[in-house]
Amino acid sequence: RCWRRVAGGGPDVETQTRLGIALSRDGQHAEAIRVLEAVAEQAPMDAGALANLGMALLAASRLDDAVALLGRALELDRTSPQAHCGLGLAYMRRGQCREAVRSFE
Repeated sequence: RCWRRVAGGGPDVETQTRLGIALSRDGQHAEAIRVLEAVAEQAPMDAGALANLGMALLAASRLDDAVALLGRALELDRTSPQAHCGLGLAYMRRGQCREAVRSFE
């Protein structure tokens, strides 16, 4: 909760994003998802925000949710390498090899 004190009550979107990614990398998936959901709510048309949330969902093994979010990110930005890679990984983990290959191409 230190970031709340440093940011004066609430961090900006960039700080929240960095916090969410750091929490996910640290294995604190539930907290990462909570933070990144707040970011996505603030920027629902931002492919990067959706891809970050999708990657956190993937890390938490919430594969169906990850596929949905990463798919939405790609609808907004077909060139997002993060969304393509994450979607491919989610499909692989679900055993959907053809879809995974398409995502990686």
